[in-house]
Amino acid sequence: MKSKLNAYQMGAWTTATQYQLLHSLALLYTVGLPQTGPVVAAGYAFATGITFFSGSIYGLCLTKPDNPIRKVLGPITPIGGLSMIAGWLFLAYAKRPRSLR
Repeated sequence: MKSKLNAYQMGAWTTATQYQLLHSLALLYTVGLPQTGPVVAAGYAFATGITFFSGSIYGLCLTKPDNPIRKVLGPITPIGGLSMIAGWLFLAYAKRPRSLR
């Protein structure tokens, strides 16, 4: 990939890869939990976040600057980030102490 991407794109690619790995592990963790509403919501949020956040960054890195798809991919990235945050919030809610339930 280094031969196809400039330094900025390589940094973005690395960030997308790291977030994809971290949230894939979180998604695998949710699969092992009892499937209550918040856990299922966390799983969907993580999956959506991985797809939108990392996928859009990969797309932005691999497309040419004049490609019209970039106008769609750019705004999708923060939606993916928000989905990842929502996944963590759902997971925290699902794992809250019994005294707070």
